[in-house]
Amino acid sequence: MLKFTLNTEKPVAVDSPDHLVPHGTKQDNSRNPLFNKKLYALFDHKPLYILDLGCAGGAFVRDCLDDGHLAIGLEGSDYSRKTARAEWPKIPDNLFTCDIAADFQVKCRDLISGEEANARFDVVTAWEVMEHIRKEDLQRVCDNVIRHLRPGGLWIMSVADFQDRVGKIDYHQTVEDKDWWEDFFHRGGFRNHPQLVDYFGHDWIRGPLQGSPSFHFVLTYGDEQPPKPPLTPPYDEGELIKVGIQAREQALAEGTVSSLTLEYAIYLFDEARKRLGDVEGLNYQRSLTLFHLGRFEEARKAAQVELRLHPRHKGAQKLLSHLDSVLRGKEVQDLGGFWMHYNRGVHLREKGDLKASCEELQLAVSLRPEDERASQELREILKIMIGRAMERKEWPEALSLLERFPGEYPNDPEWHYLKARVLHEQGTELQQAHINYSLALRFGFDEFWVRFYRGILLRELKDIDASRTDLERALELRPTHQDAAQHLRQTIKVDARESMQRNQYAAALLLFQRFSGELPADPEWHYLKAQCLHFGQLDLRLALQQYDRALEYGYDEPSVRFYRGILLHQLGELDRSRVDLERAVELQPTNIAAIQHLHEIQKVSQEGREGGNQA
Repeated sequence: MLKFTLNTEKPVAVDSPDHLVPHGTKQDNSRNPLFNKKLYALFDHKPLYILDLGCAGGAFVRDCLDDGHLAIGLEGSDYSRKTARAEWPKIPDNLFTCDIAADFQVKCRDLISGEEANARFDVVTAWEVMEHIRKEDLQRVCDNVIRHLRPGGLWIMSVADFQDRVGKIDYHQTVEDKDWWEDFFHRGGFRNHPQLVDYFGHDWIRGPLQGSPSFHFVLTYGDEQPPKPPLTPPYDEGELIKVGIQAREQALAEGTVSSLTLEYAIYLFDEARKRLGDVEGLNYQRSLTLFHLGRFEEARKAAQVELRLHPRHKGAQKLLSHLDSVLRGKEVQDLGGFWMHYNRGVHLREKGDLKASCEELQLAVSLRPEDERASQELREILKIMIGRAMERKEWPEALSLLERFPGEYPNDPEWHYLKARVLHEQGTELQQAHINYSLALRFGFDEFWVRFYRGILLRELKDIDASRTDLERALELRPTHQDAAQHLRQTIKVDARESMQRNQYAAALLLFQRFSGELPADPEWHYLKAQCLHFGQLDLRLALQQYDRALEYGYDEPSVRFYRGILLHQLGELDRSRVDLERAVELQPTNIAAIQHLHEIQKVSQEGREGGNQA
């Protein structure tokens, strides 16, 4: 029993764009069982030792292991490992991260004898990896391959020759044509073998029929001779059909993340048809796949062939009826593409991949804007994504997602509410946020939440009366909601301060009395109420109680002591007044007004003592 280990000084390709901003590494998980069968058939021994460079989700490695071979994958980004994506949690001992453009060494240890040696591999693969490497680093990748390749071993790869730019990120660092790459490998001591490229035909892990416009090399190093391909394919016609169906279902489920595509499924069905003829069900499978590709005329012809030869095939009957309806009514030019993207989107949502689901459903909606099912699915996913972005306080992302809503949405109350919340929390376009809150209320969104947040916004916009009206209504709808009560008190305090600045103390007091909730342990509330009662000479004893509560609940002690000292002086309680004012001066020695009031009290007290002595 063997165990692989990896020695490297760079366990992650930290400067690679696909690590810094994960793209392919977080979505690719390519596999093709027919490639595997052709690969194994080239060698006369088992198990094969297989090393996959840039393994992404690890599906190819997993399939090789399941087929009884020894395989490991190396990936430059740690995204899949950290997110436990695809095959990483299932075969953790066979998937590793490292920078393949830096020196690394795979070790192989026999768990029984304990012996360890440098690992050498029969096959090294790199599926659209080399173009991700900078030109100055390509030779180091080749050196690593040479060090790990067994005599007579193969280095098999696909290479893309196009720019892959997403936003401002260029994922393809070396973009050259096939001749340039062949010359590069030749100068490095490798030889390409076109007969082996032809042997694999279209059965690649990644290639043109696998949704990627790339070319292929099958290389040996030095003077090593390649194995001779078998004269007949190492699989039967039944496997062609089986993999074709698998390709279609996986393409519909996963979109571009797999090498098994609708185009490849058609190729496999056509190959099976060449060998088997029109066996029952084969033309139906072709028809169904052509339908999902939007090739309706071809799909109808295939369904008609199926029914002519096998008239009882119910699936073909149903499909032909639907195709006739589509072609008669001309429902939409690309209905097949619509269903492909719609089904992918629904499946990806069920898997929890909301971002990929959103992209597929947007494509579906663009093909068929009038289909309410797709639009509704897209809305629901966007709302979830917006909610999560808001939880993370990523307001620009949330705003961007809002702009992706499908179709006409002026009457969608939740859309207006979410947009208002994002603009409000972001602190931009507050007037527009107010408009969206109002539209959300008009079109029927939950009144409490609109009143609650709009009330807060209106306070920020200095429309205190409107803020108070909204928050009072919110508290009326949910009398026990503590946040609503707190924000209503905050608005009342702002309103009361403004009235007090205009010396309208009775009006300010009415604002406090309008609050019908439980009296709060809010020190500022009691302090302001005390000042209304005090400065307005409305109820001095009640004002004293409110000052006491403000101090008890922790309001600024110098302020309470100062004003309560003045109030106690008015009430004739000179000793208590002196204690408060002395404490106020102790806390704020620069409070001139407190010092003056204290001197006045001391003077009155002195005069009182002198008058008593004379008597």
